[in-house]
Amino acid sequence: MIGKVFAVTIAIAIMLVFAFIVSLLLATLLPELSLTSNQIVELAIFYAVSWIYLTIFGLLGLISGLLAKSHTMALVLPMAFWIIIGFVVPQVISGVEPVALLNPVTIATDTQPAGIFAALSSIIGPFSFAEQYKQISLSLFEFQKSPLGVVPYLSVGGAFILAWVGVWWAVGRYQPSERIAS
Repeated sequence: MIGKVFAVTIAIAIMLVFAFIVSLLLATLLPELSLTSNQIVELAIFYAVSWIYLTIFGLLGLISGLLAKSHTMALVLPMAFWIIIGFVVPQVISGVEPVALLNPVTIATDTQPAGIFAALSSIIGPFSFAEQYKQISLSLFEFQKSPLGVVPYLSVGGAFILAWVGVWWAVGRYQPSERIAS
């Protein structure tokens, strides 16, 4: 079981390293995309944070697979979690049009939530690691004008640590002798 945990994390890392290399290759081949050394470091940080972010969902899938009583629930639970974390919570705390959340680059970065959305954003926002990941990405790619604090990194890192704790807890509870029903 521990091999599966490491296989998921290593597979995600390999895919992101490949994407990073392709990004650097394209930036080298296309003169209008030339990157400074600082931008290359920021791109590497983006891919590292992306590995953490994607690994959270991979680990949640493993937790669900270990604890669910059926194959259907093992698939549905992580998908539901991903939809809630990735789409519902950011929609609730931002108050922007739902389609605008699909491509965060098109959102005006200086737009601040107002009214009830501002209150929800201040309460839920720091815990929404998907929203904090978006803020980190916007900051690294220089779409965000205001300086980024430590909260986004703590939010994504905290979710990552909780996912690892959850996996080790689920591995400890896993009973391979129990048959999973379809």
